[in-house]
Amino acid sequence: MKEHRSGYISIVGRPNVGKSTLLNAILGTKVAITTPKPQTTRQRIAGVLHYDNGQIVYLDTPGLHQAKGGLNKFMVDEALAAIPDADLVYFLPEMKPSWVKDADWQMSRADQEIIKRFEGLEAPVFCVFNKADLYKPEALQWVINTLETMDIFAKVFVVSAQNHTGVDMLVEASKALMPEGPPYFPEDQITDKQVDFQIAEIVREKIIMATQQEVPYASTVVVEDMRQREDRDILEISASIIVGRDSQKGIIIGKGGQKLRDIGTKARRELEATMGQKVFLQLFVKVKKNWSDDPSSLRNLGYT
Repeated sequence: MKEHRSGYISIVGRPNVGKSTLLNAILGTKVAITTPKPQTTRQRIAGVLHYDNGQIVYLDTPGLHQAKGGLNKFMVDEALAAIPDADLVYFLPEMKPSWVKDADWQMSRADQEIIKRFEGLEAPVFCVFNKADLYKPEALQWVINTLETMDIFAKVFVVSAQNHTGVDMLVEASKALMPEGPPYFPEDQITDKQVDFQIAEIVREKIIMATQQEVPYASTVVVEDMRQREDRDILEISASIIVGRDSQKGIIIGKGGQKLRDIGTKARRELEATMGQKVFLQLFVKVKKNWSDDPSSLRNLGYT
């Protein structure tokens, strides 16, 4: 009988390199919200991959960046804490198509600083070059050649999480490195987050996509109440959108409340598709002055 294998893989990198998209592609379902805007992920999210005689717990992490303020420091700490105890680390380098012009490509200084944190790790590090679909093959090859010369990486993988290209090969190579051990999660569980967290994240995703400038980074969502109405077979959810200033509240509500209604409608539709039942979603907007820099507010809002 085959020994059961189970382990942890941390996915790390700069903001907006596709960590959450990669996690969702690996699991084949959405457990982490994704947007084109950086710093969408704020907390570590575990996504559990079950397979024959094995289980991999993937840790999606916030993007590593220069922390300014309490919330940003929390996010960076969340990401760094996921590195030391991992059985394998996926490092996604920061890339933009405009950077790849010729053979003179070099890794960004910010990524070089991240790589320094891998020195002395017992766990191997896979360099996972994501968004490969954005590059011409000849330009991409120059980058791959450069990455493969870096001794810190056990292997280099080229993937497109968006198109699911190369993802299966990455997962199969990862399975071989998982240590023997019992499963950490039951077979029917795919994330460590509770339902209220998932609801709040879906609402926050719609806020990020509907607003500009500072609002996506100055808002958070708290589920205040959730109850099943048996007489109507409907899940009733009440949630508060927290912002740091009165002006941000006005932006989210919008003229005549239209923007808030649009956010609520899009969130409700995704929640219904995810939960497989009717949802009544009620959203309120509240102001907590400078909540993202106040330690007490951060704790109360779950950033601990």
